[in-house]
Amino acid sequence: TSRRGLHHPRRILLHVPPPEGFFRRIHTTVQWTALEPLVAEALDTATKTGWQQGETIECIKPELQVAFTVGRSVWNGIPLPLIELRGLTDGPLRVRGVITLDTPAVYRFDNLWLDNRMTISHGTVQLTGCAVRHLLVSTAGRELPVLDARNCLFKKIEAPRGLVRLEYATVLDTLLAECLQASDSILVPRLRKDRVDTDVPEAGCIRFSRLF
Repeated sequence: TSRRGLHHPRRILLHVPPPEGFFRRIHTTVQWTALEPLVAEALDTATKTGWQQGETIECIKPELQVAFTVGRSVWNGIPLPLIELRGLTDGPLRVRGVITLDTPAVYRFDNLWLDNRMTISHGTVQLTGCAVRHLLVSTAGRELPVLDARNCLFKKIEAPRGLVRLEYATVLDTLLAECLQASDSILVPRLRKDRVDTDVPEAGCIRFSRLF
């Protein structure tokens, strides 16, 4: 009414529980050794099947709380298998174990908590809503990102030969990149091009972000 309920928004105190974020107290865990054979089978299927670009098939594994998407894609003008792994849990699905991906492909990970090192020797990786302890990408590429991450948390990123693109991301410990594009991100470590010296990335763009 004209006498009650007309409160200024700055005069209202709201008490809400803080969000649990990436690291929930009660979370679901899966071992990478249980997922690795499925990824290998998906890579083999995507390589041998005569799919066209954009054609995909999804497989849900409720016992592992993950969904696989397999298909074909193109990265930097090269046709590659597309492998997407998405956690089906409310919060990020915790994946334990060291992850090594040697087959050239476009790898997509969504809603995962990668609790150890992930190494990608060839191809590109795209992350959404993930927490990653240590990501090592050996792929060379300055025109298209070898790492494209949105709404993610990293402890270490090492991509000394490629372009790294970050949006709404936080990096806590290490950030190595040949080129860097970052927006709305928190970058705690000093920016470095490689492990050898202290040179900063050669090119890129940083906007609306916090630097060291």
